Amino acid sequence: MRYKLHLFVLLAVLSSGCVSNRQFFADCRPAVPAVRDYAISHLPALSESDRQVIATTEPSLAQANYIQVYFGWSNICTVVSGPPPCQPLSVIGWRSK
Repeated sequence: MRYKLHLFVLLAVLSSGCVSNRQFFADCRPAVPAVRDYAISHLPALSESDRQVIATTEPSLAQANYIQVYFGWSNICTVVSGPPPCQPLSVIGWRSK
């Protein structure tokens, strides 16, 4: 019975963390247009097709910690931002030069 209580507490803690992560990501969604503009303006060597991908597709949104949020377009670039409201801080281009 004691182990069941510990398991219940553990599950409650884990599920509450998932809810807050979902909210954290939701709070970053409004920043996507600014992140797109930042990526395009800070990577002048992007091809026109890469610019089109950034401008028209949703980035993947990954949170490394509550200090930085990473928005990414696969094999093109990753934009690092602060926590919500997720103002862009830097961009990493993944295309070879």
